[in-house]
Amino acid sequence: MKSFLFLLALILISSFSNAQYYGGFVVADTPGAYGSYWHTSLTLSNPSEQEANVSFNLYLSNGEKHNFQLKVPAGDSVSKLLIDIIKENHIEIGSFFGWVEIDFSNLPQGMTGETLMYTPDPNAGEGAIFAERTEMFFADETEMALYPLTPCGKDAKEPMALGGALWRTNVGFVNPSSNPTKVQVECYDGDFTYLFNTEIDLNPKEIKQLNDVRRPEIWNLTCGMIKEPVICFFTSLDESVPIYVYGANNNNVNNFPIYISPQ
Repeated sequence: MKSFLFLLALILISSFSNAQYYGGFVVADTPGAYGSYWHTSLTLSNPSEQEANVSFNLYLSNGEKHNFQLKVPAGDSVSKLLIDIIKENHIEIGSFFGWVEIDFSNLPQGMTGETLMYTPDPNAGEGAIFAERTEMFFADETEMALYPLTPCGKDAKEPMALGGALWRTNVGFVNPSSNPTKVQVECYDGDFTYLFNTEIDLNPKEIKQLNDVRRPEIWNLTCGMIKEPVICFFTSLDESVPIYVYGANNNNVNNFPIYISPQ
């Protein structure tokens, strides 16, 4: 997992006067499979001598959009559940899944932040949680790859051997642009033999997640029938529209994921 660093964004936009530069991250506050309940927390640190007023746009999977702000005092840090930040902005919202867009414009130099997605762990005692840092992405790429995509096997300790009945892979797509696009998906086996291709339609600012993509009714990557591991490539067919693609190999016993970072 990667934590995100606001300083990097500020360096990237330092040569653009009054330019706006955006990043984003996937969020959830919702029940999941196998008794899990996923929450998102956000930590922001401001080492500067000026207060930071950070602006966010929340785009939900149902098409709703909400804008909210968070103030971070000079020389201080703020760490809160995302749902609490949203409620403090007087937004009434139930369980949700979506992504958050951050406006990096005019933030103080050196600000850092981290997002965390977690669920209570019923198998590890009272108060125990399972947590993973979620990745910050910037709206500037039109091609990505995910590897390994649910390799079959039963050894949970080896990412190259995940899959089979104990594991499933979810793949999500984000269109951070104000224009629609189609995402071309091409997958290859362990010998780099072509398997299949398909297209995913994405509306402006839309997030879309496909769960258990190896099922026959989705991508039909049947364990035991192809050379493992699988690698998939994702391309925005509109070269002016960037995309973000993420994956998670999920354990079917406790629903805990191993994140697949795009390359």
